[in-house]
Amino acid sequence: MTLSAEDIAVMAADAAAIIAERPLAVAFRRLDGTTVAAQTVRVFATGGGATRRGEQTAAAAWPLVVLGPAALDVQIGDRFNDYNGALVEVKTLHNDRRAFTQAGADLVQ
Repeated sequence: MTLSAEDIAVMAADAAAIIAERPLAVAFRRLDGTTVAAQTVRVFATGGGATRRGEQTAAAAWPLVVLGPAALDVQIGDRFNDYNGALVEVKTLHNDRRAFTQAGADLVQ
């Protein structure tokens, strides 16, 4: 199924309404030390925390979704502080950004 321009506009408006319900102004900090001007997003927890076990460590993970407008300037590895000031790192970006941007993120230990 192909999305029409009207479909994309409706999806963009829906995303904007969701962001407006609990907006968060974030200034993404890049791996190269630069900081992007503040942008408005909404951050959601996708479920409860989990423990990831490596060879020698166990780390708690709390998966998050960052929802922003289609033009959101965000990259994998960007960091920002959430509503409570906790440090968050962007881990994934959805490849379809026609109507909005969706990124996966985790709290940083």
